[in-house]
Amino acid sequence: GGVTVTRTDEFVDEAVDEQVRRPPLIMERSQVLGLSWMRHHPQVALCGVANSGRISFLRYDPMAGPRERALEEISGAGSFNAPLSSLSVNCSDDFLLASGSSCDVAIYDTQTGCSLQRGIGVHSHLINISRFAHGAPHIFATASLDHTCKVWDLRTKLTRERPVSILRTRGPNVMCAFSPDDRRLMCSGIGDDLTQFDVPSWQMFDKFPCRTPDRSPYMGKRFRRATYLANSHTFVTGATGESHIRFLSCDGK
Repeated sequence: GGVTVTRTDEFVDEAVDEQVRRPPLIMERSQVLGLSWMRHHPQVALCGVANSGRISFLRYDPMAGPRERALEEISGAGSFNAPLSSLSVNCSDDFLLASGSSCDVAIYDTQTGCSLQRGIGVHSHLINISRFAHGAPHIFATASLDHTCKVWDLRTKLTRERPVSILRTRGPNVMCAFSPDDRRLMCSGIGDDLTQFDVPSWQMFDKFPCRTPDRSPYMGKRFRRATYLANSHTFVTGATGESHIRFLSCDGK
């Protein structure tokens, strides 16, 4: 239920690590599953608490001493009204996207914290992760357990019948991610499948979906996540029950 900021520029050894890790800001006695830094205000972050769905603005004080708490809660942005698992701020810092253990998504004004729009029942199963594009302030995607990832435009009303595109995958999705250049969108889910789509045609790449090489997991279901590196040509993927991560090129090698 806490959020901690650590100064990575001072990492030298374990002893130094213990000195520069600030005391945590305790939000609630619950998991913090949504956390997103603002791009143009790098000392401000938004934090979402899982069980209550409560969303808060946080401010980081870079001048705080090694033993001082560097984070403070400055205001609230309402509540998602369902268990929350994902927050994403758009590239202009104007909008906040929230989703969780429901079939809904919500959009908030980051200046006021007020709710701007709520898409009710936009999927037929739970939405685990939702993400804005990196360079298009109105475009975002939602990854759902209903075997689809949907792309949306904030300039139209968020209804189940009006997504920009419905991307169908071979199984439940737990994550979606745009490449930094916004030319690709990748979906990952339960198991070893990864599905990649071209933007803006939304066509599935010929060499995808791909399956990562099988290894014996430590548990039954593997919840797989994947995200692109800054070069947009490489991505990293890992799953629960695995003790490793893999780096792959966008053609699956």
